[in-house]
Amino acid sequence: MTTCCKIYYVQLPKLDVSATLNVDRRLRETTAWHKFRGDSYWLLAYPLEPRVPNALPVNDCFICDNEDDFLDAAADAGFNECGAYIEYKQLAVQNELYGALEKRRTLHKRVRREFLESMKGDLVQFEKKLDALYQGEEFSTFSLVSLGVDLDGIVNRGKLKNDRNPKILRTLMFHQHAVTAQKGRLDGIKESHWKAHQTLDNYLWLDVYDELDSLRGKIRWRTQLLENDLRYIDQKRSETPTLVNLCTPSIPDGQLLENTNDYLGEDQGTELVSPLYAEEKVVGSHLESRLVCSDPAKNKEQALVKM
Repeated sequence: MTTCCKIYYVQLPKLDVSATLNVDRRLRETTAWHKFRGDSYWLLAYPLEPRVPNALPVNDCFICDNEDDFLDAAADAGFNECGAYIEYKQLAVQNELYGALEKRRTLHKRVRREFLESMKGDLVQFEKKLDALYQGEEFSTFSLVSLGVDLDGIVNRGKLKNDRNPKILRTLMFHQHAVTAQKGRLDGIKESHWKAHQTLDNYLWLDVYDELDSLRGKIRWRTQLLENDLRYIDQKRSETPTLVNLCTPSIPDGQLLENTNDYLGEDQGTELVSPLYAEEKVVGSHLESRLVCSDPAKNKEQALVKM
């Protein structure tokens, strides 16, 4: 079976932190069907020869010398429908590593699930405390401090899981960053609460409840995205090379919906506005994909993702 993409590798400079960071930054900004950052190499899937300095095609010798990076990259590609996994699988079979690849995919799936389920469970409990505080007749500074402790715990548990499996969880760290960002929002609520308590100004109290309600919306939206990614893990992805899965880079729901908050409105409740489907078209030399409502009456652009 032939595929229309190839796997390349770029070596990370040894003993030169500055040079390594430059390579990391450049390759993070590079458009590819699939990218994976290993211990010593970046592995990249491209349909054509990449315009990346020092990129070399993965061969049997590289796989023999860097089996762990190869297997981790292949397992990671298995969570996408971009066609890269088909090439990885062929290379694994060619090097008698298919059994090892299946075991590595099982490990990746377990680690991803544990991270997503843990964070989702923590945020569900955190949202319940936010709801109780918002719907109560009054709340104290102690209640906000307690929420801060809970949020710190969620962030620290996420960091600990990432420290244990950084290669597996790197593509899910946008969830961790989003939750960490809510610490600043909670600090703002604490400041507004202090001012309202000192001045007894009713308008300041309204601001406090508005900010608290906004935080509830942020947490609710994040919980939805975590649930979407959990469902994505269990989706059976085709390994047959078709026009769709070979020529269209795939993004898990959580990542794809990450930047649609402004349009959808993340504070609108526990339901997404409407079912979404992907629509792609070639524009110039790149592919543009957008989320479109499946309801014809609401068939308008939801988000634009350039790949």
